[in-house]
Amino acid sequence: MARAAEREHITPSSVSRRITALEAHLGIRLLERTDRGVRPTAAGIDFHICAQEILSTIERTARKFDTFRNGAAGLVRIHAHTTAINPYLITKLRSFNHAAPNVDVIIEERMSAEIIEDIHSVKADIGIVSGTTDASGLTSHAWVSDELVAVLPRSSPLASVSPVSFLNVIDYPFIAMQRSSALYSLFENAAREQHRQFLPCAYMASFESVVVLVEAGSGVSILPKAYVTNSTRSIISVPLSEPWAKRQTSRCYRSTSLLSPTAMTVLDFLRRPEESINP
Repeated sequence: MARAAEREHITPSSVSRRITALEAHLGIRLLERTDRGVRPTAAGIDFHICAQEILSTIERTARKFDTFRNGAAGLVRIHAHTTAINPYLITKLRSFNHAAPNVDVIIEERMSAEIIEDIHSVKADIGIVSGTTDASGLTSHAWVSDELVAVLPRSSPLASVSPVSFLNVIDYPFIAMQRSSALYSLFENAAREQHRQFLPCAYMASFESVVVLVEAGSGVSILPKAYVTNSTRSIISVPLSEPWAKRQTSRCYRSTSLLSPTAMTVLDFLRRPEESINP
């Protein structure tokens, strides 16, 4: 009793009263009191073991939530438009995951306008949208630029034309992304503005599928430059002459005061050129 009182900076009588109150609350005797001192009952020994387990759980929980407070653990949701989900972003996040393995980052593809709505409705933490998107009410900063290029078989008559116009490209069998994609909407609107119809011959779910069909000679397409390299055996990428082919992406989010420490850690990492993290 005396040692416990000294450790907790209280009087021995206070320790005794607290144990008596605990016994009354539990309805069971924890200590056996004799003239020669006290010793724990069987129930007291079991209670001591349970109390140690509880205190250990509290300590582990406190340590776990310390990692949440400093941004080293948690879940972050990133919604990005089609052309923003490029090798640069994937490489950055892979590097981040290596440095912060307790942070789960989920990426979902959305249209830019949908991304803005998702952030306002707290369905996403960070958005990566086209630089021309209206991000009113959010904090927005320019991020990386992307360029759309014509993807052609090396044998195509357009392979020797640089830059090539969008209207010339869609004169050929065109392999498009799915109708719900941001790229499809962009091309459809661009054709409409030129009083032309946009009539693809195929609709693919991924950039890789588009490249495979172009390699097979099934048609032509337009994709983000980051996905296409001229070293590919049977295809070539050619710049487009349209100004809209060169686009800036933006990072957008609610004010930093509304972001979790974990989301702030991811945001800071995305805007740093170096591949390092110090949560």
